[in-house]
Amino acid sequence: MTFGSSFGRVFSPTFQPKSQAAGAVSGFVPTDITGCAVWIDFSDANTLFTDAGSTKVANDDDAIYQANDKSGNNVNAVMSDSLYRPKYKTNIQNSLSAGLSSGSNLLLHNYPLGAATDFTVFAAAKYTSLRDYDGLFGGNWSAYNFHTSSNGTCYAGTNSSNRIVTASGYVEANANIVIALIKSGTSSGNLSLYNNGGAAVVNTGKTAPNPSSASVAIMNYANATSNSLVGYLYEYIVYNTALSDTDRGTVTTYLNTKWSLY
Repeated sequence: MTFGSSFGRVFSPTFQPKSQAAGAVSGFVPTDITGCAVWIDFSDANTLFTDAGSTKVANDDDAIYQANDKSGNNVNAVMSDSLYRPKYKTNIQNSLSAGLSSGSNLLLHNYPLGAATDFTVFAAAKYTSLRDYDGLFGGNWSAYNFHTSSNGTCYAGTNSSNRIVTASGYVEANANIVIALIKSGTSSGNLSLYNNGGAAVVNTGKTAPNPSSASVAIMNYANATSNSLVGYLYEYIVYNTALSDTDRGTVTTYLNTKWSLY
């Protein structure tokens, strides 16, 4: 049985073009690029749970115990302690749901970027308030991370002299952002930070981040509740390779188009 046609193409009732699949924009999804290691999507309620993977979120303000990985690698993000679970919030950005952290919430996953020579991390988010050391992601203080200060300065990479420090005002409160952090090299290499698809801020010859002994935090940079994002996280994607400019642009466009960020 079929219904209708378009330009001679006939669809069955169960056919779903890729461009219309959940989370897809213009036919692209993050797993189309080789090396997608982690993909957490707060717009997809089918992947968000109030317990360890059996009860899906259903209501605004439900506490998220587990966010399932859509990469196919089963790197789910979990917070078993009820005091620190982020909230599921409906109709937040471009009519999509988001994860909310009020400053003491985070999820943890076990894909240490120290296992990868190169990597790329994307986070689409909004800081509703800027405080010192509030992170979007990170392994621990001496590992890769992204966090801001109260004046919008960004810090990324390892601590001390091995991190990227941007100028004041790089991130603004109540403004949507797409952050891309790329590590390329072996024991040392380049750390490149992009904001909303703009030009890279680069540190060269830095020691490779290696958070291999720590869970990686989402909505946080140091696995400490005092270093949590105040605001919304929309989507978080990790690749175990340093993406090309073309692929980085494709993922950035996907996030911007899907969430209508800037």
